Amino acid sequence: MNLDDKIKNALYEKAMNISPSDAMLDSIKNSVGRENIYMKKGFTAKKIIALCAAICAIGAVTAIGGGKVVTMSSHSSRLDDIKHFPTQAELSKIIDYSPKYVEKLGKYEFDLANPAENEEKDAEGNVINKYRDISFWYKTDNGILTLETKPDTHTEEKDGEPIEYKGKTLYYSSIKYKFVPPDYELTAEDRELMDKKELEVSYGSQEVELKDNASILWVDGDVQYCILDMDVHVPKDELIAMAKQVIDSDPQ
Repeated sequence: MNLDDKIKNALYEKAMNISPSDAMLDSIKNSVGRENIYMKKGFTAKKIIALCAAICAIGAVTAIGGGKVVTMSSHSSRLDDIKHFPTQAELSKIIDYSPKYVEKLGKYEFDLANPAENEEKDAEGNVINKYRDISFWYKTDNGILTLETKPDTHTEEKDGEPIEYKGKTLYYSSIKYKFVPPDYELTAEDRELMDKKELEVSYGSQEVELKDNASILWVDGDVQYCILDMDVHVPKDELIAMAKQVIDSDPQ
């Protein structure tokens, strides 16, 4: 079973809690790397969407304290997959906002859409926000390419390389994931890259493997968007062009 399948399953099943800053990244690392559950190719596990939300959250650091959001949980099911390109009328029955989305993202064709239930909590564990969001998946030969959308709750400080476009700031981020066996010992190079926030190490795989992740995040109106590339290796300029394509698109 290849690592792509492991990622899809582990993220779908286990990436449930997202915490800010280093704690958030540790949560993602643990969710991805320490579950040896397998799946067949084709997004057949239940909660892969939670993993993608987590990766995109790297570019949106949640504020802490004073009634602010500290953790977020996300739940979705393959039973809710929409396997045709939906209309806004259809989405209005599922979510409370109207996102922009496209049937073809760059050269990649629409595959499916998946809604999720989300809950945000403060430092005391009090639920301060609940909402449904939806993500759009695109067909690739390798890896995962998604357009994540959610209501903009104004609780997050955006992080990443800023790119200005039509009065909006897009934030580009990239990071490598190194999947390693349980007895793997970090090298000096590993530690250096981790200190630079250029590498995350996840334990639990049978052999050492590297995966590349890139994302671009922005807010348009009352909606937050994130395009996530998990080992598809879309060039940076093309990923930026995809974001601009969504921004320029007409409502469905």
